[in-house]
Amino acid sequence: MEEIAIDIGINIEKWLNQYCNIPYKKESYIAEHPEYELYEFSKEYIIIRAKESIITSIEIYPYQFQSSPYYKGDIIVFDKKLEVPFLSNDVEKYFPEIKVKRPPSKVIDRFLPRETLDFPISETLKIEVSMGRSPELVGSISLKHL
Repeated sequence: MEEIAIDIGINIEKWLNQYCNIPYKKESYIAEHPEYELYEFSKEYIIIRAKESIITSIEIYPYQFQSSPYYKGDIIVFDKKLEVPFLSNDVEKYFPEIKVKRPPSKVIDRFLPRETLDFPISETLKIEVSMGRSPELVGSISLKHL
């Protein structure tokens, strides 16, 4: 997946047919609305959500200590290679303008488990940074349509 660009707003079915040879699982994730699709690349630990085959979010799960499987490729955020494990106290290193309620601390946890921070990158896109079960680690990074 690193070789061929994938982004919000493109047709996932066309992209999969043209570029992807990685096994994936497709399912509807809202029973009443089958047009909402989830594409899970389980060996890559990437999840792509789409509505009517148009990508609405891309989720990557960076490494966490003593945790479930994780994405093993490079994660590049604004031309910086993400260091793994991605420590929650380093969030401003990759997202300098992100709004955080509490400053870094070596004494108490800065975030709650599964707490989420939003980083708008345009009027229609945001990056969502979610803490893991252990709040000192980032559990997922998602690019989402607003």
